[in-house]
Parts: sequence; C-alpha cells; structure tokens
Amino acid sequence: MKEEPVFWLGGKPGTQQAAAAPPDAATLEPAVFAACRAAGMEPEDFVAALGGYGSWLVHVAGGPRRQRIVWDGRNRKLVLQAALRSGGWEDLRDCPVASPDAPGFATAIGALAAAGAPAGG
Repeated sequence: MKEEPVFWLGGKPGTQQAAAAPPDAATLEPAVFAACRAAGMEPEDFVAALGGYGSWLVHVAGGPRRQRIVWDGRNRKLVLQAALRSGGWEDLRDCPVASPDAPGFATAIGALAAAGAPAGG
C-alpha cells in the first residue's frame, strides 16, 4: 500500500495552541454600562450569549429608533445597530476591539459614539 501524506483539518493534533478564553460577559456589565453613560448613551439592558465566543449586547436608549451595541465575539468587533421598522437590525458602524476586557470595550464604545451622532430615522 502506498503511503500518502495526511492533511489534518485545523492542524496536526497536539500542535495547536489553546484559544484564548472569551471574556466573562456577565462580569463586564457594570463596565459596559459605565462606558455607555460616559459616551452619552443610556443603557437599558444587557444580554450575554451562551455561546463559546463571549458575545453580548446592550440596548441603549435615544433617538426615534431603538439601538444596541453588540460585541461579536466570533469576529472580534463591536457593532452599533439600529432597529428597522420592518423588524431586524441595521448595522450603523463598527470598530475593532484592541483587547476584549473592560478597558478595551470602554475605548471601543467611546469610538462608536464619537464616530457619529446617534442615528435618528
């Protein structure tokens, strides 16, 4: 039998480094609320996803459309979204997060707020 090279999807077993653990979203809630208030947004509620990426979202009041800030842990970016009248959400802007911890999220939330006035219609 002829030997063939083996292709290991995702890398050869035993050679992979463990992925960094996602931040514990629930412990970030006070820091995220404080960052929202410092950026001129009033947080309403905080929802942490149960998935393995540490994703979360916080709804913020203001403007004629409901808005939320979403931490997309899989793609590692923070997204500001506005509710659509027909249902669903529209991405308004996003920014990368240098470090997925309280200071990193505070900086990114400030950048989202500074990138433009709250969307209105």
